[in-house]
Amino acid sequence: MFYGASRAEMNARAPAAADQDGGVGSRPGKIKGMGRRSARWAWSKVSTIHTSRDGTDAIACDGDIYSYSYRFYAPSNSSYERCVGLAWCSTCREYSGAMVFVPQSEHLPDLLADLPTPERERLVRSEVKLLDYLDRLVRRGTWPLRQP
Repeated sequence: MFYGASRAEMNARAPAAADQDGGVGSRPGKIKGMGRRSARWAWSKVSTIHTSRDGTDAIACDGDIYSYSYRFYAPSNSSYERCVGLAWCSTCREYSGAMVFVPQSEHLPDLLADLPTPERERLVRSEVKLLDYLDRLVRRGTWPLRQP
């Protein structure tokens, strides 16, 4: 990188060179942040959706809140009634997730049933990836209406 330069010259140039090419160990010309999401599209996990962060009673967003619950345990497991519940707002990109109780007799729609097994497993391993998929269904207009 600095052939023919003395050690003092190399040390003097090193921080500037690191800043120019994206940091120590990165390749020159590599775009920083590639593959990362814009901060605007990142999901924020919150305890309560649409609450003001400054302590007032003002509603921070007026977008619709969608929810989805799915069974995490096999029917033979004693924890079968403990399910994962997600709620989110597509407008402000806030979500909340928790374990919820759903009676064994209640049928939960499986929105991932049509997906290939590897894709399904990939989505279930990550709340954010699952939210992206579910939110995409909402935005495309294919989100199922409430079933009786």
